[in-house]
Amino acid sequence: MNEITDRLKGLVAGRLAAGAFLIGIVMLGLVFSVNPVLGIVVFFSAVLLFLFGFWINLGLYTIIFSLHFDNLTRLNLESTMTLTKVLIFLVMALIVLRTLLRKDPQPIKSFNTNPLTLTIYVFFTFSLVSIINAHEYLIFVGQNLRRFNLVLFYLLLIILIRDSRIMKKLFLVILVGAVIAGCMGIYEVATGVNILELRWGKDAVESAAFGTLTQRVLLKGAVGEARVEQLAHRVLGLSGNPDFHAHSMIMPSMLLLLLISLSRSWLARIAGCAAFVIFLVNILASGARGGLIALALGFIVFLIFQKIKRKGLIATIAGGAVLIFIAIFFVAAPPSAYERFAFAADTETIAFRVGLSKMAIAMIEDHPFLGVGTGNFLTEYNRYIVASVPRSPLWTHNCFLQVWAENGIFGFLSYLGLYIFAAINALRVWRKSRDRFIKGAAATVFAIVVCYFFYAGIDPLIEHEAHWIAFALSTALLTISRKQHLEGATA
Repeated sequence: MNEITDRLKGLVAGRLAAGAFLIGIVMLGLVFSVNPVLGIVVFFSAVLLFLFGFWINLGLYTIIFSLHFDNLTRLNLESTMTLTKVLIFLVMALIVLRTLLRKDPQPIKSFNTNPLTLTIYVFFTFSLVSIINAHEYLIFVGQNLRRFNLVLFYLLLIILIRDSRIMKKLFLVILVGAVIAGCMGIYEVATGVNILELRWGKDAVESAAFGTLTQRVLLKGAVGEARVEQLAHRVLGLSGNPDFHAHSMIMPSMLLLLLISLSRSWLARIAGCAAFVIFLVNILASGARGGLIALALGFIVFLIFQKIKRKGLIATIAGGAVLIFIAIFFVAAPPSAYERFAFAADTETIAFRVGLSKMAIAMIEDHPFLGVGTGNFLTEYNRYIVASVPRSPLWTHNCFLQVWAENGIFGFLSYLGLYIFAAINALRVWRKSRDRFIKGAAATVFAIVVCYFFYAGIDPLIEHEAHWIAFALSTALLTISRKQHLEGATA
């Protein structure tokens, strides 16, 4: 009886708190209503906050869904503030408020129960400590704010993903959002018009660097603007960057493999195969060689670890079908598409990556322990420049070298540890779980972590939300598996 009373009190407290927030924000909306755009933003923020107060998991699903369309929700072209970032802060604030009102210590316990979580704290600590050698504080603060937002994002995910039911819905939200984004990529293939051009205009898209990690960086004129190449024959997608667009198709592709392997419905399997074709077309049309390699790598890892009847036969048929489809694509596409994937054209990007890695290694030799400061690779760019890289600053296309160059050896070890501990979490669940979905999800998350580890070596993805989703999923899977084990032991 006391437990029911406490739950009712917590429920009422949460509703009252949400109502209070709603009234306060609506009042702010009225105050700022002289600006229609700002007034609309504030009003819908109030509505969302009110709904999240009733259904906190709705906030989780909304955040994950909005990630696919982040660049469409900027306040303006130069702004780094997007709907997703606002939602993360709103939902995290609600979680803190609910925790205080209900006096429930469980969310706080989630913050330090896993080596991966502790490693994230260490990584962020050395990201801050590197200010000792930083020269450009504006970019240092900006990059660390983004990393802090990702730490909050990770904590939010591990708090809210409490059971397999929530995880299944989360996977479906990711897939639905990715299919919509993939259809926009197909539209770009058919018309040659990028969706971001419809939102911001062609000139604006060409002059700005879109993507989670290539947002335009203002360095008070110190080194100019980051240079991003956009070739006309490569699909840019909602990321505004072909390599990042291909990257955005990797996680949903792996989740589709899980859906197809677990589903007993032939209709669901056919729908899954159709969606997989959409993702594959987007990867091929992006011209991202890394994306195709990562997809093949994830496919192999998934097949090795996922329990499937007649695995060899299914792998042969599925692999053959994919290879035939790729061959048909190259026959239908312009010759430049095949030449790029065959490394017969556009090989200068490889020279860029090699040159940028050499520069990062030179920085490491000069600042091995503390680095040059988070984000300050750009400010040190011209001091270490080599002949094979562009004159305008680019991020290092290797996350591990970039972290070592910017945050020192301990920052590098902790960042490397994120992938190692995420893989360990997934493998522990895969070995011990008897739940068919959880075991399959563990195999899938492990495959995603392997793909992202590969991708981290070829593109600047330290602050990409998808990687942090994979980290959080591995931790959440371990928590759910332990909970299921305890429930089974006490049953």
